[in-house]
Amino acid sequence: MAIIYTKDTHYIAGPNNGQWQVEDNFISAITGNGETLSVNDMTVTYGSAGQPDLSKAGTYTVTYSYTDASGNKVS
Repeated sequence: MAIIYTKDTHYIAGPNNGQWQVEDNFISAITGNGETLSVNDMTVTYGSAGQPDLSKAGTYTVTYSYTDASGNKVS
């Protein structure tokens, strides 16, 4: 089974924060066979607030998931 490592981040909303990137919360991931996965191997989904907008205050949920060749999904 794959393992995905991510981190929570906190920002102060403001117009000069730039744009959130999918890599901002992704640390690393490995398959059950020990192969390294990149953020590009992940499926990224967002909660009801949508993709994080650093210019607007709110709570944004980001889920990283991976489905292996056998159809096993990890998030």
